[in-house]
Amino acid sequence: MRHGQTDWNITWKLQGRADIPINANGRAQAEALRAQLAGVRLDAAYVSPLCRAQQTAHILLRGTNVPLHTQPALAERDFGAYEGLRKEDFDFEAFWHPEVPCPAPGAEPAGAFYARVQGFLRALGRGPGAVLLVAHGGVSIPVQLFARGVQSLGPGGAYVPLIWPHGKVLHFTVPQEVGQKA
Repeated sequence: MRHGQTDWNITWKLQGRADIPINANGRAQAEALRAQLAGVRLDAAYVSPLCRAQQTAHILLRGTNVPLHTQPALAERDFGAYEGLRKEDFDFEAFWHPEVPCPAPGAEPAGAFYARVQGFLRALGRGPGAVLLVAHGGVSIPVQLFARGVQSLGPGGAYVPLIWPHGKVLHFTVPQEVGQKA
C-alpha cells in the first residue's frame, strides 16, 4: 500500500527521498485501512525507511504481532533536482519511463529504480506467506509491472496512471517459481 497523505501531497510537490511526515488526513487514512485489515492474516510487513511509510505502517500494525521489517529497497525513487517540484514543472510521464534517459541531475534512473524494487519482490517468493508492503506512489509502478509480469509498458506506455492512491491496497501473489529464480 501507499503511505498516508502528507502536506506535500496536497500541493502535488514531489517528495522523493525528502523525509516528509504524514498529516492528519494521512493518519486518518491509515486508521481506516487498519480497520479494513482487521482479521486479515499477515505473516510479515516490509516498509520503506522513509518516515511517511514508517508512520503509516506503525498505525496499521498497532496491536498486532506482525513482524515489521524496514526494507531500503522500498524507499521512494531519488528524484534528484526534481525533488520538491510539481509534476507540471517537467515531463512527469517521461520521468517514469525506463527507456527514457533521466534528465534530472542526481535522480535515480527509472530502470535502476524498477530493478531495485522488483528484485526485492522476487525475493519475497522465497519468504513468508502473506505480507504487507508499505511504500510510496513511485514504488507502486514497478510493483504493478511486476504483478503483471512485465518489465516495461514499451514505447509510449503510460506509467503515471499506475501510481497508486494513498491508503489503498494492491493485492497480488508472487508465484513461488518467480521467487526461486531470484
